[in-house]
Amino acid sequence: MLLALLLAGRHDSSGFELIWGLTGTLVVVIWIAWDRSWHRKYQQWIARAWPVAIGKFNEGEVIPMLKGRSKEIAGYVVCINYKYASGISYHGVYFTREFSTEEEAEECLQRLENQSIPVRTYPQKPQKSRIRDSDLAPLLPPGRIQKP
Repeated sequence: MLLALLLAGRHDSSGFELIWGLTGTLVVVIWIAWDRSWHRKYQQWIARAWPVAIGKFNEGEVIPMLKGRSKEIAGYVVCINYKYASGISYHGVYFTREFSTEEEAEECLQRLENQSIPVRTYPQKPQKSRIRDSDLAPLLPPGRIQKP
C-alpha cells in the first residue's frame, strides 16, 4: 500500500522520490523497533560501569498495560520511585518488565518497597541514574524481573 502511494501520480522515471521515500520509511521502522526492543537493554548496558550509590525504593504502584486501543489488559508493570544521594539528594522512577498477572506485579511491588538498592549514577551528571535489572535480581524470586 505504501509503495502504491509512493508510485501514484509519478510522471518521471528517475526513481529518486521512491528511493528517498523508502529510505525514510525504513529509518522510521528501524527507530521504532529499536526503541521498543533494545532501548532498555542498551541503557542498562551503558550504566554497567557507572559508580554505584546506595538508594532506597519508596512507594510505587501497579499499572495495567492495555492492548492497543482495546480495553483488554495485556499485562502489568510496576512503577516505583526511588531516592539516592550522590553529593545532593536525587530521585528517579523505575519500571519493571511486564508481568502477566496483577498478583505477580503486586508481589514484586511489596518485595521492592522500602528496600535499599544499588543506583548507577552517571559520573559527569549525578542526577542521571539507572537501576540495572541484574542489580535487583537478588531482591526478587527467580523470573520476577523478566529479561528484555
